[in-house]
Amino acid sequence: MPPSIVIEGVLYSDKGGMKLHWCVSILVSIVLAAACSNADDSNNNSPVASITIPTGVTHAGLLLAVTDIDAIWRTGNAGQLGASIVVTIDDKVLGPQQYRLLTDGDTIRVESSDPVGASYGLYHIAWDLGARWYHPEEVHIPDEVHTLRAYLGEVHGPSFQQRGFHEHTQHPTVWSDFYMRPNEPGYREKISNYLKWLLRNRQNTASYHMLNTVNLSAWSPWMAATVEEAHSYGIEFGVVTSFADQQQNNFKLIADVASDSTEQIVESLDIIARTGVDFITFQIGTSEFTKPSDTDVLSWLQLSVDYLADEFPDTDPWAWIHITCDLEADSGGKFFHLPLQADPRLGAWVHTTMYYTLTDPAPVYECEDFTHQVDFLQQANGIRPQTFFPETAWWLGFDNNMPLVLPVTGLSRQRDIQTIGEYDVTGHITFTTGREWTFWMYDHYLMAATWDRTLTWSGYLDKVQHIFGESGPVAMQTVQEWTSLQDMHFYNENPLIFFYLAGELPQDEAGAQAGVIARRPKIPFSEVYAYSAEEFAQWEAQDYAMLKRMLPLYSEQLQQMPVTTNGTEGQRRLYRELYRAYSIYVARIEHALALYGAVIDLREGATEAALQKLAAAQDITTAVLSDISAQELQYRYDDELLILEKPESLTAYPHGYLWETHTGFFWTRRDDQLAALISEVTGSVEESWANPPETLYISEGDSITLIEPNDPLIGGVLAGFVPRMLFGITDGSGKLTLMVGQDRNVNNMPDSGSELVMVAQVTDEELIAAAASYVLQVYDNTGNKLADLQLYNPEFTFSYSNGSLGNGSMATAFDPKDMVDIVVSIAGIQEDGVASLLKSVFGLPEGDPLPDRLDVTFAFATTEI
Repeated sequence: MPPSIVIEGVLYSDKGGMKLHWCVSILVSIVLAAACSNADDSNNNSPVASITIPTGVTHAGLLLAVTDIDAIWRTGNAGQLGASIVVTIDDKVLGPQQYRLLTDGDTIRVESSDPVGASYGLYHIAWDLGARWYHPEEVHIPDEVHTLRAYLGEVHGPSFQQRGFHEHTQHPTVWSDFYMRPNEPGYREKISNYLKWLLRNRQNTASYHMLNTVNLSAWSPWMAATVEEAHSYGIEFGVVTSFADQQQNNFKLIADVASDSTEQIVESLDIIARTGVDFITFQIGTSEFTKPSDTDVLSWLQLSVDYLADEFPDTDPWAWIHITCDLEADSGGKFFHLPLQADPRLGAWVHTTMYYTLTDPAPVYECEDFTHQVDFLQQANGIRPQTFFPETAWWLGFDNNMPLVLPVTGLSRQRDIQTIGEYDVTGHITFTTGREWTFWMYDHYLMAATWDRTLTWSGYLDKVQHIFGESGPVAMQTVQEWTSLQDMHFYNENPLIFFYLAGELPQDEAGAQAGVIARRPKIPFSEVYAYSAEEFAQWEAQDYAMLKRMLPLYSEQLQQMPVTTNGTEGQRRLYRELYRAYSIYVARIEHALALYGAVIDLREGATEAALQKLAAAQDITTAVLSDISAQELQYRYDDELLILEKPESLTAYPHGYLWETHTGFFWTRRDDQLAALISEVTGSVEESWANPPETLYISEGDSITLIEPNDPLIGGVLAGFVPRMLFGITDGSGKLTLMVGQDRNVNNMPDSGSELVMVAQVTDEELIAAAASYVLQVYDNTGNKLADLQLYNPEFTFSYSNGSLGNGSMATAFDPKDMVDIVVSIAGIQEDGVASLLKSVFGLPEGDPLPDRLDVTFAFATTEI
């Protein structure tokens, strides 16, 4: 009798509750049957169907599949069906990853050319039996398994040859810990569960983002073991890195731009590739909004392609094709399309972001839509390998850490799978950030849809309704209706209405002020309050009225769902998660209506009514926080990794990815912003000129530009933070005076502390005035003050003729350390990266420290009022 192999796994994990363990003795190449269980099992004495596999096959993935099928049968009392499974493997039968299923009497035959394909065939049967491995840490095994249909010998194979996920570990997900914090207790088990989850859903690719905070000497063997285990299940594993990207602790192949880049790239690639990774994907920008030269990028890519081909031919090179629309290459066209000019051995991960599709409106990253990525697919078609790289969760306040359920994501991914079918796209890798609050549904759908591209989002909902218990059919109908409503509202009616519901980070609001926008924050309350009558009427009729129309539509759908469901504890848990998530979505619309309704009251002078609406919004926030606290008891990973502050984080964020959810950050800050506006409106702050000018001129924000240096990022940041400027002239007592003020609240009076008075001189129809210093008050787009930017030795120069002031400029200097702090808060770029960018912009040697001052010149277009 051959020796037995004992495999242990977890069927169901309930945080803080029961774990059902099972083990099966596998007699290699002999009939397999259940042998032991360390949990109470009422079906322990029921007949269990047999599974046979070929002699000598010890592939870990196939053995896991055999064990899982046995556990499903045991749990569901399916042994009474009298069925058995016979697996045959013949390398001449079918193509890679394919399998054939055939019912022959009481026997189901699984035929494949390799153990991976055979394991996929067994998991096909597991799906048909009703098993759903919907999350790496949880599975639904039905008490009574589904009746199997007769298999007629159909051959099954994947729609995409590469299928899987990129865990975006630049965001503070648990995977930034599991993958890059080696040898921590329990982390290897989490990685193993994840890899098994991929296999169980017929996925074969895993990736994550490499960070520069990783201890490479400890990481390398940890990563090598991860890759080895992945390979044992037929899964390819790789990482994303960059050449010089400065954002979010990105790992840079070129750590020191002042040193030889070739040597650094080769050394870094060698460290990564020696772990056995199957691919390395390169980010080519210095951020999402900035870039190196075209020549450098193409040179770095060619070096990497050649080096990997020569030294690590089993490691494939790919480029991340980002979607930023306004970042242009030196040679023209979109910078992130530069890999079209690269070696054809370089593959392309063609990216889209958030829930948006390739063809519908996508008002983010300075885009109207992502059709330019379709252009890339077309231009690269048949020339280089292509993988589609969409998202299911973007984090950063957009969706899953609000939380804001977006079932339209499932429909979007369905549409894109149909769109890319026109091109030679062999892979589908999904960018994701966390799976709590039902976000696991979008990833789980894509696991099925990337195997079989004909599976629709609606079809998937039908196939998972049973995991939600007795109320599952009603719940999935609600999800389907929700999807249709979001499709109508976010794609067809008003794509910008979404941003009233999404959260926003302080850097989003600062970035909006500076013109550095990945996605738009909400319209500030202060902006709505200051609208002209015409602007307000348009906003109220369009946006506010739409929010009012949306509320009853979603509320009615939620009311159709029972509050609870009957079923197992696992089913009830999933249903509670679903119901809470969708309830919070309705609360978000109510919250937005209360807050903006208060702004309307303020405009009408009804302060008491505004305060009542603020109180109503705060009550909504309190209720949402209660739901969040209850749901946290059901999170799949430890609080220390998910919701608490995490000072030791490897990411740029000192907390877990659900910290903002836990604190109610995206709710309380809106309440606080409205409260601040009410205080400002009802306060007693008066603004005035010390001595009113004889003539007053304005320069609106959009007519203020940075002309020296001429750089889009720095120019956008600096000019974006210069508010509406006031320039006053007084010509009396034989002395010409220039007065300068900042006018953020548009009342033609200088903001408190912003008035500057200078004696002016006129020469050749040019007015010149200078001062020792001036403070530029930096605000975000909500009116929240971020910083004071000290300007040194400002000199103002205007055209001046017949007593009239024309257009002009201000030449001044600032401390670069102040600018580093501001840019970091806006763009998420690291301090050393901002310093490097400043040196590049100002033409300074990379190896030198930043000087004490950097010179800039602003231009002003003026209008007399």
